[in-house]
Amino acid sequence: LKVLILSANRLSGEFPSVATTLLHLDARQNRLTGGIPRLPASLRYLSLSQNYLWGPLAELGSGSFPELAYLDLSMNRLSGPIPASLFSRPTVLSSMLLQRNNLSGVVPTAPRGESYGPGSIVDLSHNSLTGELSPILAGVETLYLNNNRLIGSVPDEYVRSVCDGTTRTLYLQHNYLTEFPLERGMSVPDSVSLCLSYNCMMPPVGLAGCPSSAGTQLSRPPGQCSLFIGGGGGSRG
Repeated sequence: LKVLILSANRLSGEFPSVATTLLHLDARQNRLTGGIPRLPASLRYLSLSQNYLWGPLAELGSGSFPELAYLDLSMNRLSGPIPASLFSRPTVLSSMLLQRNNLSGVVPTAPRGESYGPGSIVDLSHNSLTGELSPILAGVETLYLNNNRLIGSVPDEYVRSVCDGTTRTLYLQHNYLTEFPLERGMSVPDSVSLCLSYNCMMPPVGLAGCPSSAGTQLSRPPGQCSLFIGGGGGSRG
């Protein structure tokens, strides 16, 4: 058995351990509960999105999925930090969708020699990620980090990646970021969607590259910014 597709059913309970040479597992849009099951190291495609899975991502952080290229665990109840090993092979695992969970901690800073390439997508939006943004995701073509609790200045690596057109979509709205450091002579191409609204940037940035879901407020109220950043990022926005 190489491909197993069980999506959009009414499967419930914990997903059993799968000990085969499975390459493709799709069980999204069910009612599965429990933690991430033990999975075969041969997987290249894994989607368990839109279930009720909970617990940490430790099972995926062991580095035992050398050929995993597509990972979608979005819209569950997963919690805890994102393992740094998930960012260590960007030319292999080039599609990673973890949005709308309860993930916390910082975006890992583990060094890597490889870079994300064309067609890559990483979505970590709508979680509780904190701290300053590390440059590890610079170069992702489509990158969603919005609706978290990130602080500080956007690293130069992201600015360059946006301005040279490598990153074509960068959503950073609804965080607590303080600066997008465009150097003199740099500009954002018209083909790039960049959204920075509802952060703590002064002067406020525009909404031209934002989706309608970002709202119409350019910046957070100053009181929110001073309370959150001054208090070490402990409040929720």
